[in-house]
Formats: sequence, structure tokens, C-alpha cells
Amino acid sequence: MKKIYSIFILVLLPMLASAGTGNSQFKFADVTAMPGDEVTLTVELDNENKLYAAAGMIELPDGVSIVPYEKDGDEYYLEANKDRWKPGLIMYNPSTNKFSLMELSASSYSWVHIKGNSGAIFYVTLKIDSNMQEGSYDIVLSGQDFAADDVEGGFQSPDYTGKLIVGNPATNSITATDVTARAGKTFTLPLNLDNTDEITEAEFKLALPEGISLESAAVTGRGNGHEIDYKLRAGKYNFEVFSEKGTAFSGTEGAFVELTLKADASVAPGDYNIQVSDITLITADNKEVSVNDFTAKLTIEEPTSSISAANIEGKAGKNIALPINLENDNEITEIDFKLTLPAEVTLEGAAVTDRGTDHEVDYKLRSGSYKFEITSPTGSAFTGTEGAFVELTLKTDKTTAGGEYTLQISDITLVTSTFKEITVKNFAVKLSLTEYKEITVEDITNLIQEYLEQ
Repeated sequence: MKKIYSIFILVLLPMLASAGTGNSQFKFADVTAMPGDEVTLTVELDNENKLYAAAGMIELPDGVSIVPYEKDGDEYYLEANKDRWKPGLIMYNPSTNKFSLMELSASSYSWVHIKGNSGAIFYVTLKIDSNMQEGSYDIVLSGQDFAADDVEGGFQSPDYTGKLIVGNPATNSITATDVTARAGKTFTLPLNLDNTDEITEAEFKLALPEGISLESAAVTGRGNGHEIDYKLRAGKYNFEVFSEKGTAFSGTEGAFVELTLKADASVAPGDYNIQVSDITLITADNKEVSVNDFTAKLTIEEPTSSISAANIEGKAGKNIALPINLENDNEITEIDFKLTLPAEVTLEGAAVTDRGTDHEVDYKLRSGSYKFEITSPTGSAFTGTEGAFVELTLKTDKTTAGGEYTLQISDITLVTSTFKEITVKNFAVKLSLTEYKEITVEDITNLIQEYLEQ
């Protein structure tokens, strides 16, 4: 049986039987205690009305009792928040289980009003029986009645239910952080398992937004012989992550599954929801634990494209290859740029790589720089989304000194299949040059001698 305590029963007038309309509510935050402890339940009051009386009933689970704040003969009191209830005490009569928050001012013979519109109003000390089982229990504040200056006849408010957590019940959850991706690209979504129980198996459903597909799924290093199985049913992927031997996942936090997803090239930039639901965890003692559903936000970024080149090495007097790379989310049909070389370096030639379709390269020397245009006469796009699209052939004279030389690539413009022009940042390429050295007869003789002596 539950013990029911009357809290703030108004010994008012029968007028509360025909209640009016108001907006006030008692509530309290969940509390945690160990068996045998005393814990304070802070009751708050949110009220839009000017209240001078209130009442309610609190239901406590078996094994929990109220400890009065003060006792004066046959009268018992709970502590009130003086900032909101000036008398500072609320009377509790054990014989009737009645508490009241109603008092006449001795100086003005008028009702004392509750101050403020939110926050703590009174405190209840709860005693937890030493034999109470660990777990989560409901505390219900019901029968909430109020009397206010601005509501004729008083009014009632809905019940409020909070939790008393006794002991340290296990907490287990699956979560995922928000992710960012680009259309046409794959990305990874780790699913995290935070557990205080030993978890041997996990089941859940995955719902993906339109245009997002599941490429693969794998158990991380937290697995102990765990396997993963999934099937698409009614628009959702049903997952089972299990161990044939019933072993538990290692550790108590971090990713236990990694999903590889892909965003279709047609997915528009914006935010999308990835939903994980119907989550059930199986503990080492074969208990099923239901876990809250959650949603991870997927942000598809605006498509971007750029060109770049790595630093290169070469020998004086020899041809030196300079591949220039294109990384593109967009379909790129044309690329223009300017190449500025140091005086010691000359351009010998340029050729489109196999990323071109029918693309042609044209360049002219103007004002000390080479102006490049790489175009398709049919307006076709480069194939692929990464890798070299053109290779330049450079050369220096044999007499050029060894050292580092800087090549500048600037005024870069990419043209998309929809004729949109994309401006790309300038960049520099470093050429590390080794000086030319002719091999003499003496060099060859020395090499043969070193070989024979080995």
C-alpha cells in the first residue's frame, strides 16, 4: 500500500468544489538516496496567479516516510522557503495528515500571499527505510487545489509525478554525436554505448533520411567476438549486435558500432535527422534493458571544389613532372589558372590526364606568367572527384644551382556544368632542385673499386 499524506489541505471554504480557471502547478525534481538515508524533496511552485492558499496530496512508496521539520506539542511542521512564504513553516497534523499553506496576518487580519511566481516553496525530509530495495519509484503530487485573488472559487491543477531513485540503479544508453558530410561522399557515424551493466547484446532500428544509404556496419574494438547483422524492413534497418558465446562488450563507454553511410549526389545542403529507435540491451544475466530513442543531426555542407599540388623534387637539366589535382563535389567542365615560374624554371609542356573526357589544354605566356585554359568542346565534366587532372612538364638548365624554388598558381576559376564560376584560393608549390653533375671516368672507376672491395 502507498502511504498518502495530505499536503496543504485547505481548511478553506466549500467554494473550491466549484473551481474556476487558473494556472499554477506544484512540481519537484527527481531525488536520489541510499537505503537508510534521509533526503530532502524540494517542492517548487510555478504560479501565474496571486495565491493566498494551496493544497495537495503526496503519495510516497512503501518504505518512505516524512520527517517533520519541527514539533510543538501535538503540532508538526515542515520547513518553508521564507522568501516565498513569510511564515516560514507549514503545519502538519499527524492525526489527520493535513498540511496547510494558509495563514492570516496578525497585523492586518488579511490572508498572507505567496510571493513570486516560481522556485522552491517548501521542503520535505524523506526517510528511506534501510531495507528498501534499490530501484526507481514514483512520487505523485495529486489533488492540487489553489485559491487566488484573481480566480473566483479557486481552481485545480493536474497531478505531477517525479522519481525517487534508491541506490545506484544501472544506467545504460546508446548515443551518437552530430555529423557533417557532403553530397556524393561517404561518412562514418559511430554509435556509442555507455553502460554500467555488462552488456552482451544490442538491438535497435535505424531510420535514414531520403538520399542517405547504409554502405556497411562493423563492430569496433569494444566487441568480444561480437557479430553484427542487419536487414531493411519497412523503411528501417533492424540491427542485432551479438556474441554467440554471450560475452560482454569490453569497457563502459565509447563507440561499439561504426556505420558507414553515403549521401547521394542529389542531396541538397541542409540538416537531416538520423533516428535510432526501439533500442534493447541484453545484460550478462539475460535481463532486457529498454533504452531511450535518440536522433543524430546530419548536416550536408555546401559542395566545394578546389585544385592543389604537392611539393616536388627534381634534378637540374632533367624534366620535372608537376601534377595538379582537382578535388570536386561539383561537376567541373572547365578550369582556368595562371602559373608563375621563377626565372630558372621553364615550362616544357602540359597534358590532360585520364580524368579528362574530351578536354584540351591551352596556355600562353603573358606578362611573365602562363595563362592556362583547360576546356571541353562539348562542355563535358571531368571524371571522378579527386586526383590529377593535368600534368605540367618543367625543366631547368644544367647550370641551375641546387636549392628551393617557388612556383605560384593563381587566378584560379572552376566552371561547373551549370555554368557557375567557383573562385579558388591561390597556392604555391615548392621545387627542391638537385644540381646537375656529370659522371666522369674517375667516378666510374671509384664505383667499381668500391664494389670489388665489398
